[in-house]
Amino acid sequence: MSQLTAVAREQTYLHLFEEQRVQGVLITPFSDVLQRLEAMHSRGIPSVLVDRLAGSMEFCSVSVDEVAGGGQLLSTSSRAKRPDAVLAANDQLALGLLQSFTASGIKVPEEIAIMGFDDIDIDFASQSSIPLSSGRQRRQLIGERAAQLLFDEIENPKGHEHQQIVFTPELVIRHSSRHA
Repeated sequence: MSQLTAVAREQTYLHLFEEQRVQGVLITPFSDVLQRLEAMHSRGIPSVLVDRLAGSMEFCSVSVDEVAGGGQLLSTSSRAKRPDAVLAANDQLALGLLQSFTASGIKVPEEIAIMGFDDIDIDFASQSSIPLSSGRQRRQLIGERAAQLLFDEIENPKGHEHQQIVFTPELVIRHSSRHA
């Protein structure tokens, strides 16, 4: 799907939600929809940004500190012994790097460490040819907290205070980042 198509679909869904007068929206925005969400909020439809930092107190948001996740990998060994490492934006990219390095004869983790981010499928990441280290996002907790914030705003619109909740990911060390 092209980016233009995804943006158009996102706008279509937001329009549909507004027409249907939903009570609230949990959204991981694909594009810049903050003005649209502000307009919806002014018409009584609150929203919570999921996996995005709101950047202002106009909205609640629940996200993960990805910078802290990368820092966890880099702090696992001393600077003198630290291997060259790649921190991929997500596990799919990391697995692609792993395949590419392996096909090129580059030894993981002996020559280069790889870490993904999001621990997409615990079994998938741990069962790859070289089990992939990853920053695990606590998806259930993120979803629960986002829903709590939305329900609070729906039930108490005047007394609700917007919050920016940021979780630190859990570092899951597997073979792709262990120093041999």
